[in-house]
Amino acid sequence: MSQELTRKERAEHLYRVITSERFLTKQGLGNEVPFFISPYPASEGLSMTGDRADLIERVGQAGVNCRRLDLI
Repeated sequence: MSQELTRKERAEHLYRVITSERFLTKQGLGNEVPFFISPYPASEGLSMTGDRADLIERVGQAGVNCRRLDLI
């Protein structure tokens, strides 16, 4: 995505991606394992913690088992 999204738009986009059939069945372009990257402004780093928790809860309510992995 080339334009910067608002926090609400980014949350909705991530929800749609994570609950999509393509994501859930791990379909990449050439049958490779897909990677999904979602950039955000550094200034919103602290708010992403809460946004991520909200997203995990929302995805779970949609029936998708979600695990959180922190690499920091």
